[in-house]
Amino acid sequence: MRLIAYAASMLILFVGQVLGQNYVVTQTVGTTGPYELLESNTTIIMQAPGTAGDSLPDQMSGWNALPFAWAYYGVAVSGYYVSDNGYIAFDSTASLSLNEMLPTSNGPNNAIYAFWDDIEIKEGLNAVDKIKSWTYGSSPNRVHVVQWHSVTAGDTVVTGTSDPTFVYAVIRIHECGDFDIVHPYGNSSGWTATVGCENVNGTLATMISDSPSYDYPSGANSSDPANDVVYHFYYNAQPSIDLALISETGLGNNIATGSHTLGGTIKNWGSDTVTSFDLNYTVDGGAPVTINIGPVAIFPTGGSYTYTHDSLLSVITGGLFHNIKIWASNINGNNDDLPCNDTLEKTVFVNNGDTTSRKVLLEEFTGAWCGYCPDGNLEVDNIVSTNANVIPVIIHAGSEADSMKIQEGLDLASEYGVTIYPRAMVDRVLYEGESKLPISRSSNAWMLNCSARVNVGALVNVLVSKSYNSSTRVIDATVTANFVDYVAGDMRINLYVLEDHVVGDTVSGGMAMGYDQENFYSSQSEAAGGTAHPLYSLTNPILKYDHRHVLRAVLSGVFGTSGVIDSLVLPSSSYSQSYSYTLPARYNEANITLVGFVSYYDSTDLKANEILNVSTPIIVGINEVLGSQIDVSEIFPNPMNSLGFIRLNVKDKVDTKVVLYNMVGQQIATIIDRELSVGSYQIAIDVAYLRAGVYYINIYAGQNRTTKRFVVVK
Repeated sequence: MRLIAYAASMLILFVGQVLGQNYVVTQTVGTTGPYELLESNTTIIMQAPGTAGDSLPDQMSGWNALPFAWAYYGVAVSGYYVSDNGYIAFDSTASLSLNEMLPTSNGPNNAIYAFWDDIEIKEGLNAVDKIKSWTYGSSPNRVHVVQWHSVTAGDTVVTGTSDPTFVYAVIRIHECGDFDIVHPYGNSSGWTATVGCENVNGTLATMISDSPSYDYPSGANSSDPANDVVYHFYYNAQPSIDLALISETGLGNNIATGSHTLGGTIKNWGSDTVTSFDLNYTVDGGAPVTINIGPVAIFPTGGSYTYTHDSLLSVITGGLFHNIKIWASNINGNNDDLPCNDTLEKTVFVNNGDTTSRKVLLEEFTGAWCGYCPDGNLEVDNIVSTNANVIPVIIHAGSEADSMKIQEGLDLASEYGVTIYPRAMVDRVLYEGESKLPISRSSNAWMLNCSARVNVGALVNVLVSKSYNSSTRVIDATVTANFVDYVAGDMRINLYVLEDHVVGDTVSGGMAMGYDQENFYSSQSEAAGGTAHPLYSLTNPILKYDHRHVLRAVLSGVFGTSGVIDSLVLPSSSYSQSYSYTLPARYNEANITLVGFVSYYDSTDLKANEILNVSTPIIVGINEVLGSQIDVSEIFPNPMNSLGFIRLNVKDKVDTKVVLYNMVGQQIATIIDRELSVGSYQIAIDVAYLRAGVYYINIYAGQNRTTKRFVVVK
């Protein structure tokens, strides 16, 4: 065997033989959307059995058709078979677990090897082991993906432990003619394999260095797409000149009449540095608008450039769709060697630019079993206390014990690919720098995204009205969407039922099973946030934890009620949907709220399911304002050190209770609990004995309630 190294920027090529045309390979790091590691809209090719510990026997799948014409080693292929052992083959063969050096006539031949070794599709280890496929993009630049999803090593464990190794391995077949192998995530330590490709009779092959003892890359040890290791295979030669339009972010799917700047990202996949190019666009097939960009220096093999088009796009009439086509040409004064990926098209809808105020839906995925999640809950509480226009929903999910999980919550977590907790979606918008809708709270992302989103005008007002029969516990509710401008698309009405202050029943030893909150920030556990963390002094688990804003039911289905809102909405149009729900006896009617919202729905791209606007939460069994009986001042001073006050102006004799709670909803003290006559009262709040942190005062007047927040500093 002869190995040849081919260098251009960050690439290394290892060729099995140089007789005849073969594939060359470049190596880069990082992937971007629309490719998604945990894509949910997929076809399952193989999946682990339902019994924990069981695995599939070695096998090849049935025939899987490619969605576009494609050639492998210059020969047209229309589909492939999948092996559980980490490769696809373009002709039928047995699934072989003993990997070899390439090329080999022993087989499997006519194959692409993502991670060829003894792999088990096994139940009950890490995520559910499976092999799946999907296609993204639009012709002529579609990409078909085959993914070995969290598959398990047949004979290797993590060094120093008994834990099995697992990897994700991906083959992406590009309609343009090339393909790549992606290693995005795994805990492999010492698990080696063969990675590369081979022709039909085992005489030509291209193999990644160190195969068949290639170790899964150490850099691909997190689910961050920036760490993905990518091997890009080209037939015969890497193109010298190959610019690819990756995105257009200057125009949203809905734009207002007026002038707009096109902008986005372009990548250089060729072997030559790009120093200049023409950037062009057309509207509805009209005359091209062209500018020259240069001098620039877009480096070979994955170099990126953020572009803007200096000639503004102008639209003057609302209520219309327009097709925008953008492409690069005249690259370094030459034609593109691979022109199929240098064009991007998008459809935009034009409205008048009329908006209304926005409320933002913050959906946090959590679990009582999750030790890092109470910190996420604190972050949600901080966001909501800072901005009253953020509406929180806490969705309990995950595979561990949690008595607040419901099927709709599990479905939402599954559909949006939540595997790490806590995670949150902000209006189901994909924010810059993120590859998924559910994101971590690192870098203050939840707060920053909520703060930015609340200032974006909305195209619809959403209202919820309700009636409640306390005898039958039946809630009848109607969600109404009043549009203020043109809107187009598949829009759905949604209705959530939430319960606040869920604690759970004590069953033994003071514990509420499935409700007590794991706390890794406790001094009894990892003390993950150090001694200054607000949760440090609390126990692990936190007994009788007060769970806020818990999702209890989704009356509209997880993607909303379809067929209510027209696909093209005119300004001042109104649409309503009614729901009926019997409240289970174990739910506290006084703590039930209804939240309605309107969202887009796109079954092919869940990242396009943006929420248009949200209603003010409606409390079912109790009024969240104190009505005409009593007026309440803000707490002062705020922050406070040892003593604070709150003023009550009682206008009608009423039973009044003032109760102090800590940040996790545990009751600390009842300050007053008696009937108050007409008059003014200044209530003292003694906090000298309290630690620094966030606290709440609930004021009850008859069947009405309001909550005030304050901060203690020391």
